[in-house]
Parts: sequence; structure tokens; C-alpha cells
Amino acid sequence: MLEESIKAVFVLPERSRDEAFEVVVEFAETADSYEIEEIQEDDLGARYRVYVSVDDMLLSIIFTDGNSDHPDGNLVQIRYTIGPTLENTSEIAGAKPLHKIAETVKHLYAVLDGHPRAVFGIETYQNQKAPLSVDDLPPTDRKFLTWLDLFPPKEVEAIGRNRLLSAPAPHVEELADGGILLISKHPVTIDPATIDEVADHVGIKCWEDYPHERASASDFED
Repeated sequence: MLEESIKAVFVLPERSRDEAFEVVVEFAETADSYEIEEIQEDDLGARYRVYVSVDDMLLSIIFTDGNSDHPDGNLVQIRYTIGPTLENTSEIAGAKPLHKIAETVKHLYAVLDGHPRAVFGIETYQNQKAPLSVDDLPPTDRKFLTWLDLFPPKEVEAIGRNRLLSAPAPHVEELADGGILLISKHPVTIDPATIDEVADHVGIKCWEDYPHERASASDFED
């Protein structure tokens, strides 16, 4: 059974939840390809949710306090509800929603300056909630790769720029600040072959290597 949505998560060490919310809303209001459809706030003001149209697809961007993996951080999650176009397209090149999610990840990474502590994906059957713990900051030893990982410059330096750029992944992109975006597999495809090759190349395990550590109720969920 497939999950209902795929996600990309930012961990922010230096911005408050309210500040991150204001920055992203201002960006969405002024960027040509984004349109805010709705803004929600829970009764206690502990969570904001912004629904944004990106061309013809709808994303929700959720702002919360940190979780057990990152208690001193704030979390920003991009969530896309899986539709037939994404489910029926196993190749990343033909999956338009994935390109839109990746573009949104890059845009938010740029406007949430001060560099997120970590940016990573959450996918179907993923065993663990986060590839980095609060004790491993700045990150030098990721537990595993996800379908999408954005490595900030300090992490690129620790792992090796050339090693990351030469990874046999469907999409590798160096960003303006020296960070590297790595998309290792289609998030709905459960075949680990592609991500296994990427994991071997960069020297980081993939999440399928943790069969006995099934995720408990995720702090990222509603």
C-alpha cells in the first residue's frame, strides 16, 4: 500500500517557526510561478500550513517546532499528495510533480538563508524519520540516503564534492552556494536498485539497510 503523500523536510536551526513562515509566505506571494491558495493555523498557534499552487499542482508547506530528532530546530515540510501521474510514472524524467517539488526545495533553500541544518525526503515505507540526529551537527555521518537529499556546503565538504557530483543518480545538481541536490530514486518506486548504487558510491547507507528499525508514529504527520 502506497503512502498518500511524499515529503521533503527542512530542519532550521536559526529561524523561528514564525519567521520561517513569514519568509516563505512573502516568497510565495511575489514569485511568478507560485500562488497561495489558503493559510491555516491551529488553535494553539503551534503549526502553520500554507497551500500553494505551483503551476497545476498543489503543495502544502507545514511549519512546526522541532521533533525528537531535532528538538532545538524548527521543521518546514513540503508535502505533495500522490496522484495517478506520479504513481504511474516510474521514471523521474517523466514525473513532472517531482521536478516541481525539487524546484520548490531549491527555492525554499535559497530564501531560508542561514542554511538549513538538513534537507531530506520522506518516502513510501521509509524506516526512519530523519537521517541526522541532534548529536551529529554539523552533519558528518548521515545514517542513510532518502529519495531526495540536499547537502549544504559544509556537508559537501565533509563527504566530497566530486564524489557527490559523480553519483550515479537520476538527478545531481550543484547549487549556487556550493550545496548539492541529489535525487537518488523515484519516491514511489520501492525497487532499491538505483538508490543502492548511489549509496555505495557516496559511502552512505540507504534507508532499506535498516529493516529492523521501522518508523514509529512520525512527528511529521498530522
